[in-house]
Amino acid sequence: MRKALSLIIPVIVIIPFFILTIFYMVIPGFLLRLVGARRTAEKLYRRCGTGIARWILFGLNVKVEVSGRENMPPQGTPMCIIANHQSLMDVVAIVAHCGVTPGFIAKKELMYIPVIASYMRALQCVMLDRKSPKSAIASISQGVDKIKQGVPIVVFPEGTRSRNGQLGSFKAGSLKLATRAKALIVPIVLSGGRKGFEERKSSRRTVMQMHICEPIPTHEMQKNEEHTFTDQVYERLAGDYEALLQRKELGRS
Repeated sequence: MRKALSLIIPVIVIIPFFILTIFYMVIPGFLLRLVGARRTAEKLYRRCGTGIARWILFGLNVKVEVSGRENMPPQGTPMCIIANHQSLMDVVAIVAHCGVTPGFIAKKELMYIPVIASYMRALQCVMLDRKSPKSAIASISQGVDKIKQGVPIVVFPEGTRSRNGQLGSFKAGSLKLATRAKALIVPIVLSGGRKGFEERKSSRRTVMQMHICEPIPTHEMQKNEEHTFTDQVYERLAGDYEALLQRKELGRS
């Protein structure tokens, strides 16, 4: 009951604003792309996407402490962002504060939710049907094409949210988008999102931590090195995540 009450005000603030985005982002962006003004449409998406995400954080009273901004390549660089995943707030924090406007690899079922579907199309997300191997292959190809076109794509290589704060193992093939596109891998580590949403108990401000790590090139990787390369990326992400938690503990002391 207490948790439900703590979410009432954020919902009242966020939902109407989210619906309005259809009229000032999705529809204008679609019309701009229709007449060939693709770059203008992408600028609109970037500005609105960041603004929407920050409004959601504001509505939920969540502050995101960001470090490593200098490590994020400029918009338009072929890149695949990988991040650990603990909360729905991870998506919001990345869109709001990573410095670029990315699309995501997301479950196909989300396309059945009208407002969410429009938003995900606007951000050029790649939809994945986990039950269909054929669809998964097509989604990877679509994601590779988008990355090559300069659309950053976010992948959560664990495949699901961690509920205990531990970094899970990478799913097989989770780095294929990056390696096939010969793109930069930009690791991002996050902590604290669950307290802002899934484990929210009051309307008090909660704080998330997000660190953008140094990019990892893939253009020199050979196909027979894919397995060891995945292990190396995992170790890098795990090390950066542990360092983030240590800084978090030092900040409390």
